[in-house]
Amino acid sequence: MYPLDLSKKVALVFGVANSRSIAWSIANILHEAGAQIILAYQNERVKKSVEKLVSEWDNSFLVECDICFVKKDILTFSIAVFIFIFFILFFIFRNLKWVLIPIISTSYAIICVMGLLGYLNWQVTAISSNFISLMLIL
Repeated sequence: MYPLDLSKKVALVFGVANSRSIAWSIANILHEAGAQIILAYQNERVKKSVEKLVSEWDNSFLVECDICFVKKDILTFSIAVFIFIFFILFFIFRNLKWVLIPIISTSYAIICVMGLLGYLNWQVTAISSNFISLMLIL
């Protein structure tokens, strides 16, 4: 047993890739101290090696922590909002001209704002990435 008693504690450790990673050493020490370990691995490729590392532990959980899916979700959500707004405008106006004018002007505004944010080196976060959908809605 490790000198520190963490028997009723839960530890979340990010960055475990293999037996040589610092995160694995930290997780191992926390496990020896009695903590329940939750290991966050990057993707499916790393999952197999992490599973081998913790195969002997009885109280550990593995969680995938890869944010690449967020990028795909943002794209899917933006396209869905665009299609939804297109159909709503067509339902309201029933004329393609009055559907295309707002969509083209909004698209132009989105491109200008995206260019400005890129010029200002604005970091894209989960919250700021929704501005395209908000601009389409407004």
